[in-house]
Amino acid sequence: MSTIASVVVDRLAGIYLPLLHPLSSCCRYPVVVCLERQTGSFQPLVTTRPPVSPDNSAEMVIPLCSSDLEPLEVRCLLDSEKPGSLLEMYLRVTEVPCTRADGIVLVPAARLVTLAYIVVKFEEINLMFKTVRKS
Repeated sequence: MSTIASVVVDRLAGIYLPLLHPLSSCCRYPVVVCLERQTGSFQPLVTTRPPVSPDNSAEMVIPLCSSDLEPLEVRCLLDSEKPGSLLEMYLRVTEVPCTRADGIVLVPAARLVTLAYIVVKFEEINLMFKTVRKS
């Protein structure tokens, strides 16, 4: 990647919260996008299958930190807004163990949903609109 492209990615990387919308109208599962290097366009990342674990306790999560365990920057905040409390309000935040060369550390992460969850929610909304139209 060119130096200019890496500067652009560094300036865009982070967490963007829907602060202009009431919390009650927001879904607390994040939309994860990545910047496609060749085209320079953003692409959504969608999980289609749940994680597999022996006891079925695994959760789908996305780390809220870099590979160096530095917290991702929460972008576009006012000086009076605190990133930590906003993350807790807008996302379903948890901590997950991360194995490193020097041991296991807990990493902050946001819970994700599967494509199946999105389809079910879409069907519920669609059914709701059909009911409203009939009345």
